[in-house]
Amino acid sequence: MSESAPQIDLELFRLCLDAEEDDLADLMAAARATAPNLPHLLLSILHRDGHPLGSGARDELRRARHRAEDYRGLHRILAAEVGCRVLKGPALGRLYPDGLLRPVGDLELAVADEPALWRAVRRVRRERPVQRIDVCLMGADHRHVSAVLHWPSLDPLLDGPNLVEIRTAALPGNFRTVVPRTRLPEHPWTAGLLAVAEERFQRPFGPRDAMDMFALAGADCAPGPEAVAEQMAGLHMEPEVVELLHYAGSRADLGPLEELRYLIAVAADREVQRREEAEAHGSALSAAWEDGDGRCPSNRAGGLPIHGLPLRPVETGREDWQRVRLREFDEGTLLLTPVGDYLLAGRPLVSSAQYDSACRELDRLDAVAG
Repeated sequence: MSESAPQIDLELFRLCLDAEEDDLADLMAAARATAPNLPHLLLSILHRDGHPLGSGARDELRRARHRAEDYRGLHRILAAEVGCRVLKGPALGRLYPDGLLRPVGDLELAVADEPALWRAVRRVRRERPVQRIDVCLMGADHRHVSAVLHWPSLDPLLDGPNLVEIRTAALPGNFRTVVPRTRLPEHPWTAGLLAVAEERFQRPFGPRDAMDMFALAGADCAPGPEAVAEQMAGLHMEPEVVELLHYAGSRADLGPLEELRYLIAVAADREVQRREEAEAHGSALSAAWEDGDGRCPSNRAGGLPIHGLPLRPVETGREDWQRVRLREFDEGTLLLTPVGDYLLAGRPLVSSAQYDSACRELDRLDAVAG
């Protein structure tokens, strides 16, 4: 789809940011206010174009490139060991022109099943100085698991932590009318498109998404619009893709990607209608969960995501565990995993009584286990 696609340069960056600043320092400030990692791309554009960078700018770009390479190396290790697929990140970064750095945040990986997820988590913990692991259950019967591993960046005072998210649902959905999906299109270009569009379930589209679209539009490896539409079928993403194409296309001409927008318009309308018909059920689930006391209900919120509040890490003794285990107790539900124990919670904060009760229950389980 590279024919007539716009070039990624300083002018396109301004258009995507919807910025009027002529002064580069003001443009950098606007980029940083939009997203902490958006300056990575701007710095790499300026560096490619020969603009002199000061020591601070050079070091910020160096740290960002180091993070991107660290993620690529980690992905190679995990792909060889567990067969994971990367979402966005390195996959989309390869589509940017030489010398340009896609904004670097976290590394998202999809694995085939839960045993593969825990193998990947254990390997990351061996390879990197992991300080925290967050765990979340999602989907019908909460059969899907997500684990997010945190470790310090090169400069923790200036940059956020390194993050890798590993999940069994490649496309989590909105947990109401679009359920988690394990299948990704085989073609990495289409998978990248859907991974960007999936962000709409979490937040409005922004300049980073538009830049990704122009990188996709300029990629020589892109399948034709008809093939993309066919590969998307059954994944319920047409409305988000249409919105994404409209958003990016309002900044600059998307070239051949414009055709895709019209090809999937009817499918997008059908999907919107399907969601509207399912919305009453989704709203009831959400209300039942949000109006509760924050404990994990017996029906596990009907598929809405439930996060684990960390209680303690587990370094050894569970090498043979391949799945999480749930233990009900008076004050809630314990989530026992191969790498740590958690209290399932419907809210970010729980009462001291719930937390203390969960710790006592862990002590009781330890005593029973001998």
